[in-house]
Amino acid sequence: METYSLIQSELVAVIDRVALEEASVVAPSVGKADCARIARELFGVIVSGIPLEDARAFRAALLAKNFATEIVADRDLPRLPDGRFFTKIDTGADGDTFACGDALGRREVVAADDVLLLAGGFLQRLRSRSTPRDMHVPYDRHNVAFDEDGEPALEYRSKLIMAREFRFEIFTKRPPYRLRCVLATDGLLAWNGVLLRVEKPDAIRAFMLTWRRLAPRPHRNLGLTVSDENFSYPSPRAFENEIRWRFHQLKQQAARR
Repeated sequence: METYSLIQSELVAVIDRVALEEASVVAPSVGKADCARIARELFGVIVSGIPLEDARAFRAALLAKNFATEIVADRDLPRLPDGRFFTKIDTGADGDTFACGDALGRREVVAADDVLLLAGGFLQRLRSRSTPRDMHVPYDRHNVAFDEDGEPALEYRSKLIMAREFRFEIFTKRPPYRLRCVLATDGLLAWNGVLLRVEKPDAIRAFMLTWRRLAPRPHRNLGLTVSDENFSYPSPRAFENEIRWRFHQLKQQAARR
């Protein structure tokens, strides 16, 4: 059975969780419990993988709340290629070309004219963090256990935390089609000899400003467009959904020419 997605007509439009929950009543495949996440991650693609009947009913219910959407067959909504990760990027003096390299020494030279879309920005994602603590003797929580060397034994407990991350992606007309950089707390990006870290956001913002100048507004995402220093995507899915939405819009624009 063919499935469908509901996407925003305008990316800047906002609809709250309560309105989504009320509209979801007419679309059984859209769970009420999912509406909080949908509202939080509203960056172009609202829901995917639902029957056409539900998509039509959900669209009508949202339109009644003055929230315009479009129905797109899932097969027609762009999917992002896996692409290649990079840890180093150098731009030419003329800005016409730049080179991306990875830890294995592979290098990809890209012409500026071959770039379809630039996407960058900070985002939040759940990560697992392990913390050590003294291991206690079983059934005796008052005594610390020791290892064979006579040192206090340690045990590690994992917990999920919300961590900040930076992503920068370049989509091109030619293979590998997608060049990706993901900076977590332990990552580095070398940009023209300058090391960028997620813990130093000012340097990353200078990096983003440089790339913002290289792409007209329709060909970059919100993360590269907005000037709000506090802007961030709530999840990797939100970041990627906006990219998919923008490619769909570019496809529609090309079809109308």
